Amino acid sequence: MKKWGIRKRVLFLALVPSFSIALLLTLYFTVTRFDALEESLDNRGASLARQLGPASEYGVFSGNSEMLQRIADAALREPDVRSVEIRDSAGNLLVLAENPVLPAKPVSFFEAKIGKNQTRLEDFFGKGKQAGVEVIGKVKVGMSGQSLMEKKRELFFDALLIGIFGLSGTGLLAISIGRSVTHSVLRLAETVEKLGKGDLDTPVAVDSGGELEVLEKGIGAMASRLKLMLEQLENYSHGLEEEVRKRTEELELLSVTDELTGLFNRRYLNRVIQEELARSLRYGTDLSVCLLDVDHFKRINDYYGHQVGDDVLVSLSNLFESSIRDTDIVGRFGGEEFVMIMPNTSLEEALLVADKIRMLVQKIIVLDAGAMPVTVSIGVVGCIESRVRSLNDFISKADHALYTAKDLGRNRVVAASLT
Repeated sequence: MKKWGIRKRVLFLALVPSFSIALLLTLYFTVTRFDALEESLDNRGASLARQLGPASEYGVFSGNSEMLQRIADAALREPDVRSVEIRDSAGNLLVLAENPVLPAKPVSFFEAKIGKNQTRLEDFFGKGKQAGVEVIGKVKVGMSGQSLMEKKRELFFDALLIGIFGLSGTGLLAISIGRSVTHSVLRLAETVEKLGKGDLDTPVAVDSGGELEVLEKGIGAMASRLKLMLEQLENYSHGLEEEVRKRTEELELLSVTDELTGLFNRRYLNRVIQEELARSLRYGTDLSVCLLDVDHFKRINDYYGHQVGDDVLVSLSNLFESSIRDTDIVGRFGGEEFVMIMPNTSLEEALLVADKIRMLVQKIIVLDAGAMPVTVSIGVVGCIESRVRSLNDFISKADHALYTAKDLGRNRVVAASLT
């Protein structure tokens, strides 16, 4: 090296750090992108398992394997999901859904517990989860690593191309240094340093001329491509978040909806009653609840069959929904029982609405060409009038009023005791 001329020495001293910087930038880009891809897959798998836990609660608790299968099949439509497994608390397999299109290996598994009543009404308003729930099962999601490996290969080849391009550029840079283009080289070195730190918006000056100008253009193009790739990854991440949000909303809706009628289920109705009751007690506003039961429903099932019985329940659901205000809530309480929640409604007003609905049911829903009209018995409770203080008190008084209506001959409306 002592025998080298100054130009060769400068060329050598410039090539060594330049090549090292380009190599380190390539390795840094490759390693960080690989980690980001793996973290994204892990986050998606863990998030999906946590979402499936609350969605599967009702199916596990009730033993509804058909509902669990639909939830598992819906989860399989998520990208990279290889399998979904749902077990009860004893470890018995309830549902196993697999995507045969994806290879069996490599697969990463993510588990989440299924807790009984683990979702409260506040969850729908972002107020957190209930602690200390009873575990009734678990969900296990298998995420395929096939797409991750493909993306890693793509990133590796992109990084290799960028690295080759960067190394070629450093060679030109070294030659320019040897030709005493010191000022431009220092300016460009500062720009490269900023780009290496992640500031991809740093402008690259292109005014040096000759080979150095080519290098400046190349680094600018490399920075633009890196920025474009980062934007694409960010867009993909945002799209994935939106898809997860939509799927989460769908799963939340399934957890509070009655499968047959499409109305709200008992768990959701109980929570709404508790919330409205708390508001009524705090501000002294009216609140009424109607408990409706189809008269002689067993006769309908026995004589016409359960399919006709289901059709009657669906028809009643549609009638109830069309007969209430936008602020009222109607749902299926179980079997042939329905509940109507009427905020800001006194007992007297609720009785009028209930009697109107009773007459509509008798008039509209008729079986076998008028041979058997469908009727309902209704028990009505006013929060203020009956001095209700709890959900159990509400349901107890409504039940008592309903069975009084049954004892009096059915097809009638009875108000709960005012004390």
